[in-house]
Amino acid sequence: TNDAKKFKKALKTALYSSIECLPFDIQDFLVTTIPAVEEKQDKLSWKMAEWVSKKYNIDFLKATLSITKPQMKEQKVENKIQIWREIYREPSNIYLSHNITGRNILIVDDLYQSGASIWCYAEMLKSLKANVVIAVTSVKSLRDGDNT
Repeated sequence: TNDAKKFKKALKTALYSSIECLPFDIQDFLVTTIPAVEEKQDKLSWKMAEWVSKKYNIDFLKATLSITKPQMKEQKVENKIQIWREIYREPSNIYLSHNITGRNILIVDDLYQSGASIWCYAEMLKSLKANVVIAVTSVKSLRDGDNT
């Protein structure tokens, strides 16, 4: 529809403007989003990361979960962190399409509530010897109850 096209254009414009404000040369980065199982890699955050990859002609770091993560919307932030860390602790739970040693990584996400998924993913990337890991998100959820 026309409204969807307008929303997509506005979202892309805001995303690209945010990236262009970063104090880094985006050409030195791989772009990624929060890991997901193959069937859920068509979500908005994946599309946004792919837009960035194409717009700036940089590689897309595909991060595929080999396990289904539990539902986390009702979890307290401490539980979310524990769950994500447990998922990322086991190397067979995630496949990365690129070697990230010494690479700079830009995580693109559509929204965040607590920041736990981005934080733990960045933590994992750093443990795998990524150089710089930064994140850009579009929206902070209005729901703050899970941030305690």
